[in-house]
Amino acid sequence: MRVQTLLCASFLFASFVSRAQSLKSFHDAQTGVSFSYPAAWSDGADVLFYLGSAITTFDEKSGTIPPRAKVGFVVDAKHGPYAGTNLNGVQFVYNEVPDADAAACRGFVMDHVGDESKIDTVRLRGVVYTHYSGGDAGLGHGVSREIYSVFRGGQCFLFEESIHFFNLTADGVKHLDMSSEQVVQLRKQLDAVMRSVRFGDTQSLKSFHDAQTGVSFSYPAAWSGGSDLAFYNTDVAFRAANGDPVPYRAKVGFKAWGRPGAYAGTNLDGVQFVYNEVPEVNAEACRKRVDNVADDHQHPVETIPLRGVSYARYSVRPGDGGNMNHEAEGESYATFRGGRCFLFDESIFTYAGDETRYKPLPREQMQELRNQLDAVMRSVRFQAAR
Repeated sequence: MRVQTLLCASFLFASFVSRAQSLKSFHDAQTGVSFSYPAAWSDGADVLFYLGSAITTFDEKSGTIPPRAKVGFVVDAKHGPYAGTNLNGVQFVYNEVPDADAAACRGFVMDHVGDESKIDTVRLRGVVYTHYSGGDAGLGHGVSREIYSVFRGGQCFLFEESIHFFNLTADGVKHLDMSSEQVVQLRKQLDAVMRSVRFGDTQSLKSFHDAQTGVSFSYPAAWSGGSDLAFYNTDVAFRAANGDPVPYRAKVGFKAWGRPGAYAGTNLDGVQFVYNEVPEVNAEACRKRVDNVADDHQHPVETIPLRGVSYARYSVRPGDGGNMNHEAEGESYATFRGGRCFLFDESIFTYAGDETRYKPLPREQMQELRNQLDAVMRSVRFQAAR
């Protein structure tokens, strides 16, 4: 796949609905992406420019693949506020690239720019994007672009804001340059669309509920549970005083080692989220479950609140040690509620063996896995037990 000029557009698994008098909204039911844009803008094939979009993709068999969404407007040369100016129009494009990992997702921006120094990162509504600001020109046409990419939930998402100009004459009359105020106003409209982007539910979550203790949480539907998850390292916080494992009340995650998918060829062994309830007499004894783990690495235990619940938390990071070429990193949580000691553990397991065969997991993918595990932990609820 490579970046190609936009030729056409279609919107798979998407719907446009009226949101307010001055805004419309787009929602992609397949990916959960949504955004809002001015109601006066058009969508689809009506929005077409000579230089096109930089984030459409190309397949050797089927040719240019339309983006998942494209909205904007083309200037009427004789009527409207931009008539007689050199503005050709504006567009906002959204795309999702299949079969791309975190490095390839960032590479879509890099391929267009070709200069690492022109790429930075920006945070919008808590989401960190790879970002490029610049432009290009050709045959009397010019375009100013803002390109964003982010890898989330195993998917590569691309967004583009663009303002298109032309410098040709029409009917012997040279187009007037846009005023700086007009350009700024258009950029503000495009920026507002980008800031409205949301990554919502795609009906891809499962729920767990422990009727005996009242604990519940949500996790990605693609994850499995139970005996399918077996990793070399296990957290001693979940063991009995004699070192024997305490049966888990819930364990969910996935195995990646030797399997196809987004993590093929990396050293990722897998991911798991574990929940347990163990017999302890008081809050101090419950906290020691993570204190004992922290003592092994000489790291402090934090006290943090999550949704009004106070947890003792210990973080295991790379370099804290492993066993037999296996490493684990993540978070262990403990809280004492209603006379019960509840334990939760987020873990990412990697293999530290032959790096010539298995490349280290890119930091973008590692961060995405952390985000997924953190989201599961933030979803934990304590309800009345039966």
